[in-house]
Amino acid sequence: MNNKWLTKKERYTLVKLNSNFTNIDKIKKEILTKDYKEHLSYIEFDPNNSKSYFEYKWVDIENKRQQELNSGITIYYVKATADYEYSRKRRNDSEGNLLPKDQRVNTNDVEVIFAEYNSEVYGIIFSNDDMELQRVRKLIGESNVTFLDDKFKVTPKFFGWLFYEHMKDKIIDDNKKIINIKGFSGNIVNDTNKFTGKSKSASNLLLTKTILANNYPLTSIDLELNTGLESDKVYTCAYIYQSTDDELRIIVQRGSETNLLFVSDDLVNVMPFYMFFDLIPNMHNAYLDDEDNYENNEKPSFLKQLGIEEIKQTMQRNHISVDDLK
Repeated sequence: MNNKWLTKKERYTLVKLNSNFTNIDKIKKEILTKDYKEHLSYIEFDPNNSKSYFEYKWVDIENKRQQELNSGITIYYVKATADYEYSRKRRNDSEGNLLPKDQRVNTNDVEVIFAEYNSEVYGIIFSNDDMELQRVRKLIGESNVTFLDDKFKVTPKFFGWLFYEHMKDKIIDDNKKIINIKGFSGNIVNDTNKFTGKSKSASNLLLTKTILANNYPLTSIDLELNTGLESDKVYTCAYIYQSTDDELRIIVQRGSETNLLFVSDDLVNVMPFYMFFDLIPNMHNAYLDDEDNYENNEKPSFLKQLGIEEIKQTMQRNHISVDDLK
């Protein structure tokens, strides 16, 4: 059993490349050989003048490797670094003249893994930051990115089911069990009306029971899972965001492990394969298998129970009697 664990928090964002890309070799030829020039609004663009654009490029391109998953799937992958330029806050001198490029430009880099999985290719970007993701996607090529498959589309209903599984002390598929839920977020009406709950045991919060009982949609969930097939010591702590059509973002906490039997590389590289191609799809499939029974039979009584607990707690804390409600 693998006994490695992450030594620091890691952020990963999954995107899928379109059907033109079915293997890593084509990625190396058609993606990792290209750069991107970001046109500046205050200088006339000249492709031969580096002062007139920000340059995005690939550096530190590694050799192709492979990783076996427990399911028998082989992942072929290559890691590279997206290096990009961006503007400093100050671009003019005290007299209003444009500063030399090295005085008005910063550089940054983001690691990216391209993974070949079932004759499809995915990009795993080591960031959750909106601006970084936009820049890396431009370097990959927006036209090369397509919609994610349903197995990667985590939804509010899925998050609600995970709360149900935890509160009812159930076992998820393949002996996975939620040890704890430490946080969540969601929207009451729209994106401007948000709620967030954080606790060592968020499932016991009155806020949690209120949110779930009123069926407000969850947009993220912070899970601690027992993911060991043979040992209860193997666990993963992950903050999973509601996916868009073409992105799924996660944060994997320090100390997290995988249940992969063979880890042939640094766990920082292997962890996203486990999360995106094993753990999340399997949990999502377990939800789909239980969806009809949960939504039609279990969910109504579960939410009713939470509503009753919420009312009882509120009445007890505020010394409200039944007579006060008449």
